[in-house]
Amino acid sequence: PHTVIRWACLTFLLSLEERGMTIIQNVDFTLTLDEVLIHQGGARGRKVKPAVARLMGECLEFVHERKLFEPAVVYERVPLAEIEGDRLLMEGGEVLKGRMLAIRFAGACELVLAACTIGPKLDAAVRELHKADDDVRAVIIDSIGVSAMNVLGRETCSMVGDEVEADGIRVSGALSPGLHGIPLDNQTPLHKLLQSNRIGMALTDGLMMTPTKSSSMIFGVGSEMVQWSKEQVCKWCNLGHTCAYRTTT
Repeated sequence: PHTVIRWACLTFLLSLEERGMTIIQNVDFTLTLDEVLIHQGGARGRKVKPAVARLMGECLEFVHERKLFEPAVVYERVPLAEIEGDRLLMEGGEVLKGRMLAIRFAGACELVLAACTIGPKLDAAVRELHKADDDVRAVIIDSIGVSAMNVLGRETCSMVGDEVEADGIRVSGALSPGLHGIPLDNQTPLHKLLQSNRIGMALTDGLMMTPTKSSSMIFGVGSEMVQWSKEQVCKWCNLGHTCAYRTTT
């Protein structure tokens, strides 16, 4: 089973050539029940009970009928001046920090910073369902949002990879602030550089992203960069084998 992403209804595309920034929003986005059920089954591939699967199907129909997905992506290619210890210094003077970044992006000449979100509508629907004491549907719809972000994250990686590799350069896999060896406070320079408010994103005082179904990513660009799987990133994560939704295949 695969999630179907339809890009035909792209209603807004803005490329800021002088900064190498790309913003894509209002993408026609379809998530299948199979994708949701796979995510709900978790790392061990548990079978979802038929009654639960039916309810999840109803909730997914609700999400589509209410058009609760408003997916948007922003990314920017930034020249990398040097790596000093665990500090990655960009040509504009901005700094990212983290031992994992320094190790994985050694030899990079550029970074790609990216952020994506499915928008605020699903969060609002979940809050309303909780207020109505419909907690079961609220939890299911929230999990549907997580599944949607998994898909949008993969598509963001694909878009970045296609653009960079079209220039004959290699791009690494993605890493995110908050992973082991990548301090969460990298969110501040990342979102400042991306001006992620352009796609409706913001950071809380605790450096959490809003809307909650959002993600930020960092890629290395250079002749010796290597790709890695989500499974590999899950192995690097400090949650280790305790995460029910880690990727194992």
